[in-house]
Amino acid sequence: MIVDPFSALFSEIGFLNAAANLLFEMPERIRALYPFTPRIILFGHTHEACLQYHSGAVETVYANTGTWIDKTPAMTWVEIEIDDVAVGKRQYTVSLWIYGSASPKQSIMVTAQFEQEAYMIRHR
Repeated sequence: MIVDPFSALFSEIGFLNAAANLLFEMPERIRALYPFTPRIILFGHTHEACLQYHSGAVETVYANTGTWIDKTPAMTWVEIEIDDVAVGKRQYTVSLWIYGSASPKQSIMVTAQFEQEAYMIRHR
């Protein structure tokens, strides 16, 4: 189990920050399963769209698409743009969009430096 039952319940009702923070911290019990440091955690289907930047030893972004149901005034979504800016260096731009807007409501950019070329694999 990665998340305790209390956190799982709060995650289910829309408080996914705790689950995202757990993944960012990468506890010892799951570190062997994930040989990388998460930079972006993307969740959805909660009642509030949000985008949060966390600084520290590693820059991270928590993104939540919100929901397209309930009584929200407009549809929201998250886009992630990935640019290989140099060998072993990748830039991520995470943007929160609201339907009908000409530009994102909020954007956050993080850069990741990789020591091994094996971590540069990207799927589209």
